Amino acid sequence: PALASRIEKLADVLARDDYPSDEILVGRAGFLSGVLWIRTTIDSSLISNDSVRKVLSAMLLSGRRYSQQRNSPCPLMYEYHGTEYLGAAHGLAGILQMALGFYDLLSDAEEKAVRDSAEWLLSTQDDEGNFASSVKWIGRERGDDQLIHWCHGAAGVILLCLTLFKRYGDKRYMKAAVRCAELIWEKGVLKKGPGICHGVGGNGYAFLMTYRA
Repeated sequence: PALASRIEKLADVLARDDYPSDEILVGRAGFLSGVLWIRTTIDSSLISNDSVRKVLSAMLLSGRRYSQQRNSPCPLMYEYHGTEYLGAAHGLAGILQMALGFYDLLSDAEEKAVRDSAEWLLSTQDDEGNFASSVKWIGRERGDDQLIHWCHGAAGVILLCLTLFKRYGDKRYMKAAVRCAELIWEKGVLKKGPGICHGVGGNGYAFLMTYRA
């Protein structure tokens, strides 16, 4: 009961309009990620759907408002420290993946906005199968300076592709995921250590999830 009460209070804070972040590492999507973990590993009933719904709605409203303010071509768009990131850690891919983790709590209009935003993001996949780290890098060559990490690039976006495939069964999503996986295999065996965020461990999860899907 004490833990549940603390989580309820945290949800109230995150649902406020003035909460500044939506991304996974320090934002609303991170709370949703934690809920998924708790429900699958500890107690599926510990956190109420009402608490989840409050945070989920605030996250989607934030993205819609920002998109409209910036005239973004993507129905939902977000910024983190002034940058419109697209990857899993700080950006759009991670936020959309967490939203789809609670698709049963989304209205039809909300789910459409999430899926349309994912479609926009996947339309930016480059010829090698990678994704830009942020909107400003879309279509710009980075040469050998490509980012292929969980935090930025294909190794994070692949998880969104697989989530979309599991939800909708559209083979286009699996095709996009396979293109990501092939690039990760070719260029994503990183030398930055074993970590999840920008190390070989995080990229390894991409292959595990692709195999499971």
